[in-house]
Amino acid sequence: MAAHRVQPGRRYLTLSGLPVQVVEANGDQIVLQSLASAIDALLLEGGRTMRGIIRELMRKAGAACRGRDVAANVRARLYWFRRKGRAVHRDVSGRIRFFRPLPAQLLG
Repeated sequence: MAAHRVQPGRRYLTLSGLPVQVVEANGDQIVLQSLASAIDALLLEGGRTMRGIIRELMRKAGAACRGRDVAANVRARLYWFRRKGRAVHRDVSGRIRFFRPLPAQLLG
């Protein structure tokens, strides 16, 4: 689809098949939102429980959440953050927070 015919709020498929939602289109620039990018933003922000993340996703990226298991998508993003070297910490309240662990040579 030509870039000049996209409409904000509508969902499209990228060339790789990733579903994205157009947030805004200004001339040559198009701002896209995928479910993964919305999840990443909330996870990196921290301070939310799993239930709070799912609630906020349904509010902010409702169109991207339709027909999907949102909890499974959040768990998958947590898995990939761990694979990329981030550590996940959950406090007593269940709030999720990420941090990058110190390299082994700095620990002693």
